[in-house]
Amino acid sequence: MLKLLVSLISLLVLVNAKSILEPKIVRGDQVNISKFAHSVFLVINSAAGSYVCGSSVINQKILLTAAHCIDSCVNKCLGSAAFAGNADKRRGDKIPILGTAPHKNFDRSRIQNDIGLVLLENPLQLGKFVKRVALTRVAPPQSTGTVAGWGLVNEIQSTHTDYLHSVQQTIWNHEHCRKMLPTLPNGTLCAGDVQNQRYASEGDSGSALIINQYIQIGIVSYKRPDISRAIVVYTDVAYFYKWIQYNSKKLYFVTPSQIEPKIVSGYKTKIKSHPYSAALIIVQESSAYMCGASIVNQKVLLTAAHCFDDALNQKVKSRAHIGHVNKRIGHVIRISKLMIHPKYDTVAISCDIALAGLKKEIKFGRAINRVALAQRRHRAGPALIAGWGLLEEDPHRDTEFLHETGQRVWPKRDCVKLLIEIPNGTFCGGEGPAGGYPSRGDSGSPLIIDGYMQIGLVSFKEMNISTSVIIYTDITYYYKWITKNAKAVFCG
Repeated sequence: MLKLLVSLISLLVLVNAKSILEPKIVRGDQVNISKFAHSVFLVINSAAGSYVCGSSVINQKILLTAAHCIDSCVNKCLGSAAFAGNADKRRGDKIPILGTAPHKNFDRSRIQNDIGLVLLENPLQLGKFVKRVALTRVAPPQSTGTVAGWGLVNEIQSTHTDYLHSVQQTIWNHEHCRKMLPTLPNGTLCAGDVQNQRYASEGDSGSALIINQYIQIGIVSYKRPDISRAIVVYTDVAYFYKWIQYNSKKLYFVTPSQIEPKIVSGYKTKIKSHPYSAALIIVQESSAYMCGASIVNQKVLLTAAHCFDDALNQKVKSRAHIGHVNKRIGHVIRISKLMIHPKYDTVAISCDIALAGLKKEIKFGRAINRVALAQRRHRAGPALIAGWGLLEEDPHRDTEFLHETGQRVWPKRDCVKLLIEIPNGTFCGGEGPAGGYPSRGDSGSPLIIDGYMQIGLVSFKEMNISTSVIIYTDITYYYKWITKNAKAVFCG
C-alpha cells in the first residue's frame, strides 16, 4: 500500500496491486441489494492499473463517486464499467463507462474536493434493485448513518468479498472531527466506530453515506490510519450540491432534470389516459402563469389555493383548457367563480385547496371526464401524476404537452424525518421507479391511484431540503369540504 503525505489513505483498491487509498466495510453485515439499491460497483481501468470503487445513482445515466476513483481515468475510460442491481458484484448488470468528471480542484496530496461524476454509456433501468439517492442542500441533523460497499471485510488478513456489506456509522460534529483530524479539509465530515471495529475500508472509496435509508450526506473519501483506522472522512454532499447539479448537467449535456423538481423525466402521455386533467391559465395585469387542476363535475375544477394568491387583490382573468394533450388546443372555458378554503395560510401553505367554477358546463366524453375523489385514507405506495409543468428548470423549458410520471407516496414518519414538520391535511411523496416529479406549472395537478382515484394535489416543496420531495394536499382530509362547496360553486 502506498501512503500519501501525512499518512492520508484513500479507500480505493487496485485489482491486481496494492491500494493507494484504503477504506472498505470491515466487519460489516452482508445485505440485500434492495436495501441499498443506490449502490453501484465500479471497475476502473487506467494507466495506473485496474481498481475498484463504490458509487451511488443520481439518475439513470450519472453516478456519484470520489474524485480519487476517477482522476486517472478522465473522459473516456476504456474497459471501465459499472455493475448495478445485484449484491454480488460479479452478477450486476454491466454498463460501460462513457466519461467522467472529477472536481477540477481535486487535490490528491491533500485529498480536497474529493468528488466526481461518472457518465454511463447506457441508462440504468430503475426499479426495486436500482434506485436513486436523494440529495439535499441541507442535510437534516442525524447522529448515525449507514455505508454499504464491496470493500475489504478484514484488513489484517486483506480479505476481499464479492458481496455487498453495510455498517452503521456514528456521525461526528465538525468540532469533534477537527480535534481528531486537525487538517480536515473544507467540504468534509467524519464518521466512524469509536471502538475501531466496524468501518469503511479498501475498495469502498466513493460509496455513499446514507441517512433515513435514502438521503446521501457523504461519499467515502479517506482516513488517517496513524490516528484511527475506524474514523473515515467523507466528502460532504450538501457542501457540493450546486457543483453536482451544474456538472451533472454539463456531463449529461442536458439540465440536471433528475436533480431538480418538475414533471422531470416524465413521459409524454395521452389525454384519454388523464381525461380529468385541466390546465389553468391565470392572467394578471402584467404577467401570466399556469397551474393544473382536476375535473370534479361539469362546472367545477379542483386545484391549489396558492394558484390564486393574487386573484382577490387585483384584476385577474383565468381560464381552463381541457380535453386535449396540447394545452393550447383544448376547449377553453373562462373561470367565473372561485372558492378558496377560508383557512388557507399563504405563509404556512396550509389548507392549500380551492375550487374553480366554470362559466359554462362541459360535456363528458373519452377525452373529458370527472375524477373520483378518495374518501378513505390511502396507504403509502405507487401513484401517478400528470401535468403541463416545466420539463427543465435550468434553463427553463416549457412544454405544450401533457406529461406523466410515477410517484411514491411516503409513510408520514418518513416525511417527518426529512421535512421535520408538514401541515395538517397533507402528505408527501417522491419519485417513482422511473424518476421524475412535479415542478413549476404543476401546482394543483392531481395525484392519482388505480387510474382514476385522486388522493392528492400538488401543493409545495422545501427547496432547501429536497427538490424532488413534494407536499400534497390530502383529498381525503378535505373530502367533506370539497363535496359541500362543489355544490355551492356549481349552483352559484
